[in-house]
Amino acid sequence: MDKKSKQGMLAAFTEKLKKNKKLELTVYVVLGAFVLLIYLSSLNTPAKNSDYQSQTAQVTMQSTQDSVKEIEERLEKTLMQIRGAGNVTVMITYETSKEIVPALSVTSQSSSQVGDSSTNHSQNDTKSPATVSQGGDEAPIVLTEIQPKVRGVIVIAEGAADLTVRMNLMHAVQTVLGVDAANIEVFEMGVSNIND
Repeated sequence: MDKKSKQGMLAAFTEKLKKNKKLELTVYVVLGAFVLLIYLSSLNTPAKNSDYQSQTAQVTMQSTQDSVKEIEERLEKTLMQIRGAGNVTVMITYETSKEIVPALSVTSQSSSQVGDSSTNHSQNDTKSPATVSQGGDEAPIVLTEIQPKVRGVIVIAEGAADLTVRMNLMHAVQTVLGVDAANIEVFEMGVSNIND
């Protein structure tokens, strides 16, 4: 078919639409239904992603709690090695939680609609976490973990009454966590708190 005959068919179809109101209304309804279908399919995708995000948030929350406890315990053991520090307790607070960036697998679904003179293709991409099987369970593949930002640190030590010990504890915490001195407080441990 050449270009002139295609334009002639399009002009004839347009004239038919103008004369026949029922046909015109039918075409508009079909176009409206097609647009509505595309809109609804785009709404469906975020729901799947939000399920994934809630699962990731639960895993992140548990692993953050575990890693915070582990960091506090390691820091306590290290600070107790400082001369004169004695028993040490550490509490770390964070501004944010650890963020896990998972690998995503993209599933593409394409659909086609055949019209009078052309074929239209549309593609919907659905993203879901890429997983690996570990002992019968599916675990997400983690690309990177972004560590949380430390808000503040409290150190309670038996030997904190000594200014040198107090400064050594503060400098050690600064070095390990990369926190400003203004966000670190060092206190002397009370007698009743020893061995609690």
